[in-house]
Amino acid sequence: MKNLSEVLKNLTERYKYFVIVILVGICFMIISPSDNEKVENEPKANLEFNVANTEKQLEDILSKIDGVGRVDVMLTVSESSKNVYAKNINESEVDKQSEVVLVSKSGQDGPITIKNVYPEFMGALIVCDGADDPKVNLTMLEAIKSLCDITSDKITITKMKK
Repeated sequence: MKNLSEVLKNLTERYKYFVIVILVGICFMIISPSDNEKVENEPKANLEFNVANTEKQLEDILSKIDGVGRVDVMLTVSESSKNVYAKNINESEVDKQSEVVLVSKSGQDGPITIKNVYPEFMGALIVCDGADDPKVNLTMLEAIKSLCDITSDKITITKMKK
């Protein structure tokens, strides 16, 4: 009969990878935060797009330009914003199937968002007190072009009635 040290040596040599995997798993369970804990590194940015809010922000910033005075902004967009979700794609010779990947977080199932697609601005109408001044008109045209990525032929700037 083999002595005890030889038996332990054979067992550890034979199952060493299994033991390593178990130990690494235990370490991950100890280190990783539970579902109930808040992860501090998660972004807290509001990624919602709202045309009315964007118009209000533009009105606020354009009204600060010298000579503009009162200003109203109307923007047109191509479509509403949408989210692109992660999908599992199963292809066979007959058909192609895809399903949205879900993740469970805090007891709630939800899709994994890959990216947010915001609508494109199609045009802008700016009505302001200082539109008859060419310098103000050009300054506002350049501001809208750069902020909304709209070409100048899709932007109209006109004088506000008194």
